[in-house]
Amino acid sequence: MKRKALFVALLTLICLFFLLGAFIRTEGDYMRYFFWQDDADTGMDFFNSLAETVGGEPYGRFFTVYPPFSNGIFYAMQAMVPSEVKESWPRCHEEVVALRRTPGDLRTYQPTAVLFILNLAVYIFMTGAVIVYKFRQDAVSGILLALIAMFSYGSLTALERGNIIAIAMVFTMIFIFGYDSPSRIVRILSCCSLVISAAIKLYPAVFFLLMFDGKKSRSSSIFYTLSCIELGSIISLIPLFRFGGLSDLGLFLKILTGFNAGENDDALYYRYGMRGIAEHITMSPRLHSLLLASDPVQLYRFLLVFSSIVLLYAFFRHMRAEEDPCEAAFDLTVLLILVQTRSCDYTLCFFVPVLILMLFGEHTLCLQRIPYFIMLLIFTLPYPTTAISDTSNMVLHHVDIVQFTLITAVMYEFAVYIGLPLLHILHYVIHSYFSHPHRYA
Repeated sequence: MKRKALFVALLTLICLFFLLGAFIRTEGDYMRYFFWQDDADTGMDFFNSLAETVGGEPYGRFFTVYPPFSNGIFYAMQAMVPSEVKESWPRCHEEVVALRRTPGDLRTYQPTAVLFILNLAVYIFMTGAVIVYKFRQDAVSGILLALIAMFSYGSLTALERGNIIAIAMVFTMIFIFGYDSPSRIVRILSCCSLVISAAIKLYPAVFFLLMFDGKKSRSSSIFYTLSCIELGSIISLIPLFRFGGLSDLGLFLKILTGFNAGENDDALYYRYGMRGIAEHITMSPRLHSLLLASDPVQLYRFLLVFSSIVLLYAFFRHMRAEEDPCEAAFDLTVLLILVQTRSCDYTLCFFVPVLILMLFGEHTLCLQRIPYFIMLLIFTLPYPTTAISDTSNMVLHHVDIVQFTLITAVMYEFAVYIGLPLLHILHYVIHSYFSHPHRYA
């Protein structure tokens, strides 16, 4: 494993070298293209969430899309901010956004700035601690893998946003590393970690499917899953009693449904979800004429259904093989990203534990795993590309590369697990016909 970890760590450092070079060469202009396009908005996923829990009305007043457990965490943090500071905070989302670059900007207050720094420190510490502990028998590899994780593209963009998804990813990583441990205590703690991750961001719950890997009895997997659902429901509902009560649950679901349906559309959100890919295809003159696609909604629905079927089928094929779970986890991660209507850059951080699993798995990368390995590098390495502001759409930038690779992942799984078997069946029928034509007379 040390060789593979060293190779990817060197690639990460090389990408960081060229990325910093691009920042220096453009005097910082490229930084706004690599990260969020609004350079007055850095860290605002954290500061907005902090401000929108003041008063205990995140859903009734601010219409936030964070689950109750996430808002409960921010509610606890805002309690650390002095009351005289919170009294000057606005009481609607638009006013919070309007304060950027003004003396009232939430980032100018020492208490909130320190909380933001502590949030980053907690993520960095948790990431390093989990990976180094997991690979404690090989300290060098553990350090290399921690470097890969913390400087991956998804992690960097999550830290720039201050998005709590970074913490959710760490808890998901704990689950992926320990759900199949021979130790019952480790398995229980791993499942609890995924419950916390799903309570923070909801969509990591898809990784519960890894519990049905064929190595355990079906009754055991069902027991663990039902227990996790019950525990997740409890910890998700408790914070509501500090807000508007159970009535806020219905309001939250309504807000979340509208958000995922594309209400209040913002082109910046439509990155790597299938809806964003469909929008990108229909907006590109070359792809539009090639695919004869005129309606992005119809294209989006078709691609979403097709991708979901292919990825789930490939996932269950991988699970039946009872091998290392990296390919199965890869399928679930691609599915997790594609099914979200608004899948931003930071969601790519969920590929980090999958890459670590692949580096940790076998001593050599077999031919079957090389395509997965290459796609994981594309999803995780912090490589610089051409500016996203290119209006002619004639050059590749990071969004193009990742979207193309996501589609490639779906088509690869389709070719291997559906296309090739169909070709074998067709070959058998044709061969049988010409070998024994009298049977078909």
